[in-house]
Order: sequence, then C-alpha cells, then structure tokens
Amino acid sequence: MSRLSRPQRQLHVSQSVWPTLGGAAAAFALASYERLIWPQLIGCVLVGMVMISLAAVAIPLRFAVTVDAPPRVRQNAQFETAIRVSNLSRVARGAVLVRQGWRGRRALVEDFAGFVDTVPARDAIVLRTTRTPSTRGMAGSLQVEIEIAAPFGFFSRVSRHQMAQPLVVLPTPLSAVELPVGEGHQPTGVGTRVPDVDIRGVRDWRPGDRISQVHWRSVVRTGRMTVWERAGRSAGSLSIVVLAPARRGRAVTDDAFETGVGIVAAAGIAALRGSAPICLVMQEKKAQPLVRHPTSEAELLDCLAAIDVSTRPSRELLEHALSHAAAGGLLVVLANSATPASWRAAVSDTAAAVGATAIDAAELLPVGHRVSA
Repeated sequence: MSRLSRPQRQLHVSQSVWPTLGGAAAAFALASYERLIWPQLIGCVLVGMVMISLAAVAIPLRFAVTVDAPPRVRQNAQFETAIRVSNLSRVARGAVLVRQGWRGRRALVEDFAGFVDTVPARDAIVLRTTRTPSTRGMAGSLQVEIEIAAPFGFFSRVSRHQMAQPLVVLPTPLSAVELPVGEGHQPTGVGTRVPDVDIRGVRDWRPGDRISQVHWRSVVRTGRMTVWERAGRSAGSLSIVVLAPARRGRAVTDDAFETGVGIVAAAGIAALRGSAPICLVMQEKKAQPLVRHPTSEAELLDCLAAIDVSTRPSRELLEHALSHAAAGGLLVVLANSATPASWRAAVSDTAAAVGATAIDAAELLPVGHRVSA
C-alpha cells in the first residue's frame, strides 16, 4: 500500500460553455436592440446556469487516496486492487468519477474507472476491482484521478495523484518447452542438460586441440594461436541472447516474441531446477550492455519482464554469453520480428567458433506448439 502526496488540482472548462455564453450575449443584444423582455430572461437563465455550474466546483477538492495492490503479478492471472478515497473536507461530494492506472512504456493493465454517487464529508469509500494483466512488463508509477462534474456539465474539478508504486508483470512460462540433449550432455531431469566442461579462460594452442576451441579474436589481436581453456566438470549453462531492436523509435510487440519470452522462461526454470547456471545478455539503448546471472526463478522472471529494446550485441557481449554456454553448450536467441537476419547470423557464427549451439527460442517448442512469426 502506498500513500499519495501533493495532488495536482485542476479546473476543467467544457467546450459547451462558450456557445452558452455566446447565446446569452446574443440574447442580451437582441433585448437591447428590440426593447424586449423575453430575450433578457433567456440570457439571464443561460448566465445563471453557467454560474451555478462554476460555484459547484469553485472549492478545490480535498481527497486523500491509498491504493492496495500487489507489486508483482503474473501475466494473464487475475489480481485484486483496492482504492480508498477519503473526503477530507466538511462538504459531501457527489457524482465522483475515480480513474486508476499504471504508467509505463506499455499498457500492462487496463485502466479502471468507477463512479460513486456520494462521498460523505469526513468519510471514505473503497473501490475494489479485479484486474488481469494482458502482457508482461514493468510500470514505474501509479496514477489516481478523481473528477467531479458540476451541474449542467460546464465545469469539472480534477484532482490527480501520482505515486511511485511500481508494478511488475511476470511472463507466464510455457509448459511444452523441451531442452535438447546433445553430444557431451546428459539429461538432469526436466529436459536440462550438462556439458562436459566449463570455459575458464584462454591459453596457448597445444597439439591435439580442436579447431572449434580456437579463440579467433585473440589470434587476430596477438598473432598467437590461442584456444579456450576448459577444465573440470560442472552443471551445464544456458545462455540467452536478446535481440529486440526498436521500430520507429518504439519497442516492437509481436506475438512470436512474447511467446519466445514464455519459452525462455520455461527453459530457464528447467535449467535452474537442474542446478544449471544461466546467463542473460542484451545490448540496451545508448550502447549499454546488460548482463544478468539469475540464480532463482523470481530473478529470472524479473529479468524477462524488464526486456524492452535491445540493439545488436557487441562481440565482447556475445563472447561473455558463450563463455557460459561452454563447448557443446546451448545458446538461446530471443528475437523479435524486427531483428535483421544478419544479427542472427552473427550470433550463430560466433557460437559455432567456440563449439556451442545457437538456436531460436521457438525451436525449444515441439512442432505442434510453435507459433509462426
């Protein structure tokens, strides 16, 4: 629950007030020109209606608002919201319209609007509603707007309240995901897999090393033949690379990408249950790399909920992700419909250079469950 402070109070004027005042002015002009009484009466009635409407909302609103809502919810799962509106003034307020919604880059939940006949003086009312988030994401603030319309609808008084109460809508993992089991791996339950070795660093080439172990970037930079250093045996890693470029400056929302988020969520949960570490990388706007190593289902879902726009990852960022996938490991590409084919090819080529496998998130679904882009 969060309490709102310093509300913004505004007086709104309806467009209909100007024709009404214009009609009153015309009636008075006609009465003065023709020396008639009835146009004066009409003008007085019109002006009186406007003044009554203005007097009804002349006093600023004094409301206190609290909102009780969970900070984290699951996509397509219902949750309850309770909005408490307290009238702090000594005058009862009637015809109160209450609107509430979260503000973020995308619409996560439909805004709520409720009408209350009367809010008694020095009293409070509670509006309860059940909401269902339509998509995953994060909203940083919550807004409550209280509006009172004056008689005849010429004026209205609005009190707008803002609070820093975030809402995180977690993606829903898909149940049909199957992680492949390849060479050098063994199943660990729930479809996860374990590679033979982990990558620890780079070293000079030795006779018997495979060509797939060569660290070509170091070869080009130093002129010496170097390979990935692999040692020991540990739980296999799942690396996730996000490719989500914007279109016309805005994040692209498509069903295939959102399905891919659910696929990656299920794959990551399966890997965590098999004690396999996860590495998620993405290149955010302004060339800021984002690297996350979630160690729990909650951290993984928070990372996936926050995905918005991701530009083409740098070579260093890809190598970091591949260093966790290891030889024969798995790198999952989560891409939207605006991702150029060259980006996907660059990820696949970089993965192949270290002996890892890069696959699209949709390939983790059985054929009968796949969604076309």
